[in-house]
Amino acid sequence: MNDNQKTRDEVLAAIRMALHDTGQPQAVLPIVASNLVFKSQEEGLVAGFTRVFSSIDGQVIRCENDSQLAGELTALVKRKGWTKVSARSQWLEQRRGQEAFEWILATLVDGDFTHTEAGITDCEHLVAQTGSVVMSTAQSAGRAFPVYVPVHIVIANEAQLVYSLDEAILQMEQRYQGDYPSTWYLMSGPSRTGDIEKTLVLGVHGPVEVYVFLVK
Repeated sequence: MNDNQKTRDEVLAAIRMALHDTGQPQAVLPIVASNLVFKSQEEGLVAGFTRVFSSIDGQVIRCENDSQLAGELTALVKRKGWTKVSARSQWLEQRRGQEAFEWILATLVDGDFTHTEAGITDCEHLVAQTGSVVMSTAQSAGRAFPVYVPVHIVIANEAQLVYSLDEAILQMEQRYQGDYPSTWYLMSGPSRTGDIEKTLVLGVHGPVEVYVFLVK
């Protein structure tokens, strides 16, 4: 047996022994306090989320009530000149019959959303600390819709704001009580990449614009 074969056999033997030695203590992962990673926020949740989300090229439109949201959403669609807007929003569907939402609901198109100019969804939570939108497949948007649309419009209310990802996960666990959606995912501003010549490019792997309409 040459030296290389002997070394190989010794390594494999050591691996087998380690795999069978269940009494060996497990390595303990270090606990990293979130304040070592993220700066603490002195402002409230709304101001904190708005600041962080805006810093990563997201746009927050704050609304006092449903009527103002309908007006702001209608104005955005008209200003951008979008004619193919789709929605996967239970919140919006529940406003059918309300005069303020007549125009925007009549404008929505169905069909192949891969040709949609903008898409409207709900969300599970907004995370102030990271400027993230928490979504899941329990919502009507599913997995593909928020990724394929070039502009993603999220409707949320202030009650959905939490400070940290820990709080968002805890509330999701309490809400679903073990019957979890197949996927939870986070969206933190527009899609971006800097892989090519270290130049930041938006919209490569998802929406190029993300709006959050936040209702008081």
